[in-house]
Amino acid sequence: VMRERIEKAADAKMAAKVANYGADIMRQVEKSLVLQLLDQSWKEHLLALDHLRQGIGLRAYGQRDPLNEFKREAFNMFEAMLVSLRERVTQMLSHVELQSTPRPEDLEAPRRPQQEMRENRDELEATEQGVDTATVQSRQPGN
Repeated sequence: VMRERIEKAADAKMAAKVANYGADIMRQVEKSLVLQLLDQSWKEHLLALDHLRQGIGLRAYGQRDPLNEFKREAFNMFEAMLVSLRERVTQMLSHVELQSTPRPEDLEAPRRPQQEMRENRDELEATEQGVDTATVQSRQPGN
């Protein structure tokens, strides 16, 4: 009963994200996330296999075949990696929140008024300087 309620709540949350961001974007996010986490998990798994390989020779002292022991433990480690991967993907997808980045044309729009303000300011300064120069010239005794 509790599990069903949790699954329904998780499904509703994912459906809301799909409705909010769109199915295509959510599929891209899922794909990217799965690939990143799979890559990271696989690297960790290969490192763990290397450590296992280095220490497996000691099993021969316990009258066990090191090759069979390696195969058995490597398979168990692989299954554990898959379980961990599923959990991590589910956790990340449930917590992911997307933020939209502004398009380049949207970034240019706020700059236009600023540019216009600068141009107007430059014109105003030039006009003020022209008036000051004209005022100074008209006040000179020779004019």
